[in-house]
Amino acid sequence: MRYARSDVRSYTPPGGACPGHSAPADPDDPHFSVDCPACEPHLAHDPLWAATPIEVPLTPAEQQEADKKQREAELVTAQWAQAMATAAAANIGAQPPAAAAAPVAKARRTRKTSA
Repeated sequence: MRYARSDVRSYTPPGGACPGHSAPADPDDPHFSVDCPACEPHLAHDPLWAATPIEVPLTPAEQQEADKKQREAELVTAQWAQAMATAAAANIGAQPPAAAAAPVAKARRTRKTSA
């Protein structure tokens, strides 16, 4: 079985070995596959088709959207890292957990009482 890119809606092999195939009538269904022994050898070398759904190539518009989302994700990650670095540099939120703070508080009380 071979899976088509979302903008491919039909396939007819060269040489007339098969009458061809068309995508289902539902235009909202981007999944078009061909399970035809006569067509699969031709589709194996076609860059618009893949052996599994996850390997199906993106259309130019889909690739542009994926690239945009990737850039946005990288920007958010960089902003988050900068915020974390700024917070660490300013020592914001540096309070130790309650379990770790207890021995520190006890040591402070001990020094006050022994002085």
